[in-house]
Amino acid sequence: MELTEAFKAAAAQPADAGRALPFRCYSDPAFYEAETRDVFHRDWVFVCAAGAISEPGDRFAADIAGTQVVVVRGKDG
Repeated sequence: MELTEAFKAAAAQPADAGRALPFRCYSDPAFYEAETRDVFHRDWVFVCAAGAISEPGDRFAADIAGTQVVVVRGKDG
């Protein structure tokens, strides 16, 4: 089964059937590139909880699939 098909089949299972994705999804460079392109660079991605930057001037930095991101709490909240 192709890796993408294996991923889709695993992801389509009911939540209570909880299983991990095929191991190759975690180690295949081509899958990583496709996931980065099709998921992380096309949609909103959670970076941090609001409580992690609760005061004006607080900041949080992260690397999201190769893109460096900084979230800063402004004076206006």
